[in-house]
Amino acid sequence: IFMGWKQDNDALRRGAMKLAKQGPTGDIYYTYYATQVLFHMQKQMPTEWMAWQKAMTDMLVRSQSTEGHQKGSFFKGMDAGHAADAAGRLYVTSMATMTMEVYFKIGVMYSKESADDFVE
Repeated sequence: IFMGWKQDNDALRRGAMKLAKQGPTGDIYYTYYATQVLFHMQKQMPTEWMAWQKAMTDMLVRSQSTEGHQKGSFFKGMDAGHAADAAGRLYVTSMATMTMEVYFKIGVMYSKESADDFVE
């Protein structure tokens, strides 16, 4: 995407479909980058984006701690993939926060519209 592939590029579309079919996982590193891809492809794949967005939001809400000194952080239910087990709660919380900010922190590569136009 960042190197100039168009939305109708077959390899990009196939890859995005594979991500969409797998859905968000407890591997927050994967989920963060897959969210970016599907966010960029949302005009081409609106059904897949909406399903991803709902599943990702539900997963993050379920994994957020609600009690004690850990309240508001993310960790429970997350896989140990990509250093979550070694880096711990701070890493997972940072990645979860960045995942939720994808709408606002990155521009929509294939649109002139505001990120606000894509958040429901």
